[in-house]
Amino acid sequence: MTELYDYPKYGCPFKRGSKYYYYKNTGLQNQYVLYWQDNLESEASVFLDPNEWSDDGTVALKGKAFSEDGSLLAYGKSSSGSDWLEIHFMKVDGREALDDVLKQVKFSSMAWTHDNKGIFYNRYPETGTKADGTETDINLNQKLFYHVIGTDQKEDVLCCQFPDNPKWMIGAEVTDDGRYVVLTISEG
Repeated sequence: MTELYDYPKYGCPFKRGSKYYYYKNTGLQNQYVLYWQDNLESEASVFLDPNEWSDDGTVALKGKAFSEDGSLLAYGKSSSGSDWLEIHFMKVDGREALDDVLKQVKFSSMAWTHDNKGIFYNRYPETGTKADGTETDINLNQKLFYHVIGTDQKEDVLCCQFPDNPKWMIGAEVTDDGRYVVLTISEG
């Protein structure tokens, strides 16, 4: 069975900013690797390799969002198949990791404002128990926050919550003109 699955697999290329990206798995890697290149003819190189995040390959890239101009990246890291993740940030040029880390995140949007100052994202209230995917509690009271790059998560602005509907989950998307945030509500 291993031999049958050991072949290169590719995702569709996409463009963000001035760069082209695609996912590739050489065959038996635990996680797909994100590659980038200057144009469709140039040599690709590794942009983000989740296989380097843990010795056993169980930390995965779970969600990503490039800023409108492609200069910044927000991406989720999830451990051991959990739906909980931490959102990390990077300056694309130079692949420079930023200090910002957002926690208590699950089933989240990652929507950049067009000025590159920050993102809208979702998180749940801290429960006092572990949030590693082994808990069996129901997730209630998801909230939408706005995080400004370079600030502590404690300073994030609460944008939306529905205390009368604790099972509601909030999707957020910034409109193409950058002027509005559109919310999509679903019941979890």
